Amino acid sequence: MLKTNIKIAFRKLLKKREFTLINILGLAVGLTASLLIFLWVDDELKYDAFHFDIDRTYMVLSNNYKENGDISTGWVQSGIIKTTLDADFPEVEKALRVDERTHQLTVGERSFKDVGIMADEEFFQVFNFPFVKGELTENSLATDGDIILTESMALRLFDKVDVIGELVKIDNSRDVIVRGVVADPPKNTRFEFNFAISMEGWIAQNDWVMSWRNSGILTFVQLKPQVSVGALNAKVEGLIKKNAEGSTTSLFLKPFDEVYLYGSYSNGEESGGRIEYVRLFMLIGGIILIIACINYVNMSVADAFNKTKEVAVRKVTGAGKWMLIRHFLTESGLVVGLALVLAIVTVETLIGPFNNLTGKYIELNWLSSHLLLILGGLGLFTVLTSGVYPAFMLSQFNVVKALKGKVDVKGTTKWGSMIRKGLVVFQFVIAGLLIFATLIVNQQVDFILNNQKNVDKEGVIMLYNHGDLLEQYERFRNELLNEP
Repeated sequence: MLKTNIKIAFRKLLKKREFTLINILGLAVGLTASLLIFLWVDDELKYDAFHFDIDRTYMVLSNNYKENGDISTGWVQSGIIKTTLDADFPEVEKALRVDERTHQLTVGERSFKDVGIMADEEFFQVFNFPFVKGELTENSLATDGDIILTESMALRLFDKVDVIGELVKIDNSRDVIVRGVVADPPKNTRFEFNFAISMEGWIAQNDWVMSWRNSGILTFVQLKPQVSVGALNAKVEGLIKKNAEGSTTSLFLKPFDEVYLYGSYSNGEESGGRIEYVRLFMLIGGIILIIACINYVNMSVADAFNKTKEVAVRKVTGAGKWMLIRHFLTESGLVVGLALVLAIVTVETLIGPFNNLTGKYIELNWLSSHLLLILGGLGLFTVLTSGVYPAFMLSQFNVVKALKGKVDVKGTTKWGSMIRKGLVVFQFVIAGLLIFATLIVNQQVDFILNNQKNVDKEGVIMLYNHGDLLEQYERFRNELLNEP
């Protein structure tokens, strides 16, 4: 029966080529826009989700209670918190500190200034950045003489990745030994680095960061299994107050998998974050798809008068209501299927510019179970949304009136007519609102990028002050001022 329905539906679609083309293109545009939006949403939801034991990994945050009653939430902490958690809290399996820094790496005549991280040796034990050369050991970043490179950085410096034991000069001041090479971090992680060096040497030169009253580095912990986070939060809350007399700062642990999406705080309380954009774009993607489905429904209803005699003949020859519904749903499914194929081709074409626009690095593998689930969900939703109402409406035509050609094209019932008018109004209202919102956002972005009223950005560059540049700033400044 399904094979017969598909064959009949395909013949009918070919017979009305212009009508079919309009329907397919309309649905394809809606599916393309929705698919791109949902790919962005999916990438946001998978941010840092690839790490092992992420359910046991937390970030240490702090609330500072001010005299006026305001509470400010801080992300960086004192370096001594890590050592205290290791020594005094048996619930903590591993604690580590991380800081992002720009350094110059030199090998022979090759020299690159790039972003890396300073981290404790536990970093690669807690976070999943697999080694491609060398091995993860307990002391992979134990000393100030160690460095771990990413694959791309190893190739830039040495033209190969098998570089264990090679020397790299940092900031023209000291040599470090390559202890390992890791795969390039994926783009959907907060730790975007090209190399990793030990935290120990920097702390030795900057002992201020080990004061309870100072802060400057990110701190993470991995808890032992079955540990109660609530009970541990109660223990760590007063850690700074206990060790720094008069301090009004308290600590708490935040699940690492919530840091990216739920990272906004207002007066000490979580107040959303990027999750708000995720929800907004999910809503917009759904609305765009619904508009495309409504357009298809309206087109199908407009064409319903041409199908009344077909319905009547099918009923006379014994077709029941559900048989007719299955037939018309098959026709809708065929249209949606063709539109989905066209949408996939369009997404493949647009994914490069889309990544540039959004700053994402989404890679398409249409055979992955995850992407197939998204496609299947979109296809099923579209078939049901666009096909159910026309199918039920067409299956209810009166046989005698249909054979005589007396069925009112506007509908068989008062409610049916109201529904279709409501769909048209809804479609145009929502489309108008989306266009208006797009224009407003475009004006705001243009204002931010091109407004020269307060800041003249022409000819302005920024350099990071560290190493020799920091130590010889005045000399460097004078040399710059001598340049015309």
